[in-house]
Order: sequence, then C-alpha cells, then structure tokens
Amino acid sequence: MEKGKAKRRLVFVEDLSEQVKNLELDKEKLTSEAGELRSALRELVEACEAGGTSRYMESLGRA
Repeated sequence: MEKGKAKRRLVFVEDLSEQVKNLELDKEKLTSEAGELRSALRELVEACEAGGTSRYMESLGRA
C-alpha cells in the first residue's frame, strides 16, 4: 500500500453496533472485577494493620 493512501473496506453499522455491545459488556465485567479486587486488597491491608494472621490468611485466600 502506498504511503498516504487509506485502505478502504466495507463496514456495516450492524457489525459496529455488535462490536460496541461486546466492548461495553467487557468493560462492565472488568469494572466489576476491579471493584472486587479493590475490596479484597482493602481487607488484606486492614488485616495486616490489625496484625491478625488468621484474618490475613483468610483475606489472602479470597483474593
């Protein structure tokens, strides 16, 4: 392909719409997982600060 020339291809709105839906679902899943990880990390930090070994191990097991 020559420099400066755009590659053309046929794109359907339905295909793009489906891709957007899939990306939105992926984003929701990742956001949820990030929230769960943040919560588990918070519990780990609290357990470490409290010095409770069993609580730390329990939190670590859930993470």
